[in-house]
Amino acid sequence: MLAWARREILAAAPFGYGHFQGEDGYRIWDERLDPGFVGFSPTAEGAEDWIIETFLAEAQAG
Repeated sequence: MLAWARREILAAAPFGYGHFQGEDGYRIWDERLDPGFVGFSPTAEGAEDWIIETFLAEAQAG
C-alpha cells in the first residue's frame, strides 16, 4: 500500500475535503460519519496530507 500514488490513496480513502464560502481554508470530512467533519486545513495540500496520513495509519492498524 505504501507504493500507491497520492491520487490513488485520495480516491480510496473515505475522506474528502472542500473549501466552503467564507472560510480561510478547507474542511475535511469522513464519509463514514454523520456529521462527518473531522478537521480543517489552511491549504488544499495540507488537507490531502491529513487524509493520506490518516488513511495509511488506519490501514496499518487494520
